[in-house]
Amino acid sequence: SADPEAVAQERELASRLRDALTRLPAREASVFCLRFFDDLPYEQIARALGITEGAAATALHKARTRLEAILLATIQEPK
Repeated sequence: SADPEAVAQERELASRLRDALTRLPAREASVFCLRFFDDLPYEQIARALGITEGAAATALHKARTRLEAILLATIQEPK
């Protein structure tokens, strides 16, 4: 018995996030997904992608910065 409006908002946000992720470079998108969807620590992300932990941390920082900019731009677009 979830609130239909809340469910609709969650779906819209998930859709925007999926779209924004497709606009990231592959490594950044992979690191973001492994960290936030799979809840992996940097060590496991680095091992899975064949990169250093520092590179994983840098990619995550870049991904979050880019995602923020992309999502803010979609919010500010005229309808």
